[in-house]
Amino acid sequence: MPSPQPQDSVPVGPAIVAVVAAVALLYSLLIAQQLLFGAVVVGLVFVVYLLWRLVRATERIATALEPDE
Repeated sequence: MPSPQPQDSVPVGPAIVAVVAAVALLYSLLIAQQLLFGAVVVGLVFVVYLLWRLVRATERIATALEPDE
């Protein structure tokens, strides 16, 4: 039986998070010249990414626990 949700063959989520974090860090170092600002932004991006993965995992668990009709 096929999966109800299509799975991406290439996970783009971590790549997007890495690019956003790198751009924020480079901006904070080269333009704003504030290292702490960059570290805070990168930390926030990482926390939001982890929360998104938690939500997706919770949805998959809930879907798996639903009875089949």
